Amino acid sequence: MVSNNIFIYYMEILIILIIILFKLLLIKNEYLTNKKHWLNYRLGDIIIGECYRKSWERQYFNSIEKLYPNSIAAIYIKKTNHLKHNRFNNMNILDKIVRDKTTKNNIPGNDKIVIHLRIGDSLKDYKNGKIIYNKRKRFKSGTYAIKVESFEHLIDYIKKNIKNKKIVLVYGSHKKNERLNNIYLNEIKKILKVRKLPFIEKLTGNPDDDFIYMANSKYFFKSNGTYSDLISNIVRKNGGIVVDTNNF
Repeated sequence: MVSNNIFIYYMEILIILIIILFKLLLIKNEYLTNKKHWLNYRLGDIIIGECYRKSWERQYFNSIEKLYPNSIAAIYIKKTNHLKHNRFNNMNILDKIVRDKTTKNNIPGNDKIVIHLRIGDSLKDYKNGKIIYNKRKRFKSGTYAIKVESFEHLIDYIKKNIKNKKIVLVYGSHKKNERLNNIYLNEIKKILKVRKLPFIEKLTGNPDDDFIYMANSKYFFKSNGTYSDLISNIVRKNGGIVVDTNNF
């Protein structure tokens, strides 16, 4: 009887541990995707006016202040509403919004190299041990994401030219794509570990918080897409250094 009770006791502990592990895995995957509230938030497209060209896009654009109150996009739309010219892609207004929202907690500091990794919709498939990327012709690399092989060259450049800095990987996805996200990120982290470069991961699930953090970086390695382009403009405007990953 005693042995049976001990067996049941340990089985209950094992079940609890399995449940905890399962929940931790769920949390990890959840943070690879932006928090539910932000899933359809397209900050880059809103700022440059991409979300204002067609009637159905204008409906989305006009609903931003209601859907995402006090967001960067909502404040930008409100502040530029009176402008007849230069309403879109107005870096002075965007920069002011970022500075107003900046706190000491979202400034990386000069000892950090901030690398923006675009995941989610930038990743198409994984076949024969290789990642297949969604392509965009207007980018030199042909892809939204930094290719894994390009990232290797990028890290070799950092190791040779920028000393005594910690790397911060910033990423999030406005579309769920956990399997490919994990494959891609594991490849990226493997490169850093092999080269013995210290790094941390920043996963907030909030694209506004990520934008502000990256816009305040001293060293910014950009990905492809309007979101990363806008961050680059602000970093340069404030005297920071931007490295275009297309060059690798």
